[in-house]
Amino acid sequence: PHTKAWEELNRQNRILSRDWNDYSADKVVFQPKQMSPDKLQELLDYAWNTFYQDESQKFKMVKLFQQVVKKEMADDTFKPRDRSLAGHSFGRDASR
Repeated sequence: PHTKAWEELNRQNRILSRDWNDYSADKVVFQPKQMSPDKLQELLDYAWNTFYQDESQKFKMVKLFQQVVKKEMADDTFKPRDRSLAGHSFGRDASR
């Protein structure tokens, strides 16, 4: 929603769901041009399950973050995070 891609799919009458709860990155919400929505869903599920088959999503994300930090340190673009913001989330107090 609210993107050029969505607007184009909407103009082409290829949007399958207007329920924003379906827009969760794990459901097909548009009609692909070259295959059925069910086939795309099958391929999406296969890709997800294959990618996370050996390691959890959290573990893969930690490894990816470490790789990014190492690359940034190697090319001198790394900036340490501001520790004073550790208790905040998007500008709001995250303490409970």
